[in-house]
Amino acid sequence: MAKAIYREARDSYVEMSRRTEQAIIDRIEKSEIDERWKAAAIARVRQEFESARVESPFFPLQRFGDYYIKARKQVGEKLDKKTGEILPKYQYAFWMFDSPKERSQARREIQEQGWEITRMGLRQDVEGDMNSVSEAFVADVVQQLQEQMGDYTGKAAADIVYQEMLKAMPFMSHRIHFVHR
Repeated sequence: MAKAIYREARDSYVEMSRRTEQAIIDRIEKSEIDERWKAAAIARVRQEFESARVESPFFPLQRFGDYYIKARKQVGEKLDKKTGEILPKYQYAFWMFDSPKERSQARREIQEQGWEITRMGLRQDVEGDMNSVSEAFVADVVQQLQEQMGDYTGKAAADIVYQEMLKAMPFMSHRIHFVHR
């Protein structure tokens, strides 16, 4: 019985990921952008989903509660290949709690462990944070960057724009899983 439940959960997650990828691709195909940008966007989606696949089995975490904490902790440094600058490398974390009291207690513990609190609040206050940024706008910015800056530099700049958009997405959005870590 337990093995059957395990297999069902594993297969269900794999199928959900496949359907999500296909739904994004379908949406791109229906969009009113130039065919070459569609092809590039679809290739990017496939690349992102492929790189996000992990060794099986993987089950996503479910979080419960209405109060949350987002935090980051510096775990090293990285070299910015474009500027040569040494930048901090962060690990990101997210917790949810049933009450403000639980969140406050956890906040102290989280900070004692070296985490920097980047955001706290109620789930309902942030679920629509990025509704005003349309995908068409981001696609237009990406296209202009690539046209103005050339192939390699434009792609790098476009990736920066895309990553910043993803970082600003509501934390409940599925797309934040595509942020480079």
